[in-house]
Amino acid sequence: MADQPIKTSLEALALMLESEKTVAEFYLRCSERFAVHRNFWAALAKEEMAHARVINALMELVRVQPTEFIAGKSTPLNAIKSFIKRTQSNIETVTRSDVQEDKALLMAYQIENTFIELQYGEVVNTENEVYKPMLGQIISDTLRHKDKITARIKKMREAAIPSKKSS
Repeated sequence: MADQPIKTSLEALALMLESEKTVAEFYLRCSERFAVHRNFWAALAKEEMAHARVINALMELVRVQPTEFIAGKSTPLNAIKSFIKRTQSNIETVTRSDVQEDKALLMAYQIENTFIELQYGEVVNTENEVYKPMLGQIISDTLRHKDKITARIKKMREAAIPSKKSS
């Protein structure tokens, strides 16, 4: 059985898995709600599900080879739980209200910024040659998602400028 710090890290990884699935659900709902940009949202959802699969594999590595991992300084369990709740609330907002796509994009931007703030890389420390690049890919994807969302926000704002001038 894993010692307590590694057990806590596994709990954090399980919450990270849940958070990735929740974010994927948010993007999936956006793809259904905003059909004009369905491919944009669906691609983000697909990548978040890929992150979930990676985190599942990371959890298995920690379970199978616990001696190769050291628990991080502090595991942000409450922060991850709060993030999941907020994202679930965003899902309800997109699903049940008449929210506009620009507001959904701002929600997505906040989601991706929060992922960076949670610093997934600090949940466990390791030199494991399988684990590190997998986690690195999630972090890289998150930065890319933020850039994609920022670009989409900018594009929507630029498209809206002419209509504001003519009113």
